[in-house]
Amino acid sequence: MAGPLIAAKAGSQIAEKAATALKNDLIEIKGQWFKQVMIQEGHRRSKKWPQGQKEIVQLVPIEYDVHVNPMAIGIGAAAIAVAAGAAWFLWNGLEIHSGIGNVTVFRGLKDSEYWSSRVDRRVQIAQLKRDCKHAGGKFDPKTNECTYPSGIVEGITEPR
Repeated sequence: MAGPLIAAKAGSQIAEKAATALKNDLIEIKGQWFKQVMIQEGHRRSKKWPQGQKEIVQLVPIEYDVHVNPMAIGIGAAAIAVAAGAAWFLWNGLEIHSGIGNVTVFRGLKDSEYWSSRVDRRVQIAQLKRDCKHAGGKFDPKTNECTYPSGIVEGITEPR
């Protein structure tokens, strides 16, 4: 009869200890920095300040307090995972493959016209430079053409 009561009490104690462990700080940074503030006071005449005003610079203290705990680390890790998943989804898009056929629900950025015409061209030029260098040819950056030792000329065409 006392067994379930002891187990319930032990479970609540474990839950309390886990909650306090999650809320305890691993790192705590406290500090203070000063900000300059202009204050107006009497005695000075100028166009900048109204009649009879002068400026006084005063340093105002601003305190900061930074806490790092396991709960904040977990929330940050979850946010990074969600952001990485969203970036992957936007880059690759969404296609449904079934026995009937393939259906593209959302085209990814890698399949967009901008990527294939502008950015992909830069990747192709870099790859042509690398291949030309390994083959011992000469690459002309003005025309984006490679002349191989055998006399063959290979190049990347301009985008439309």
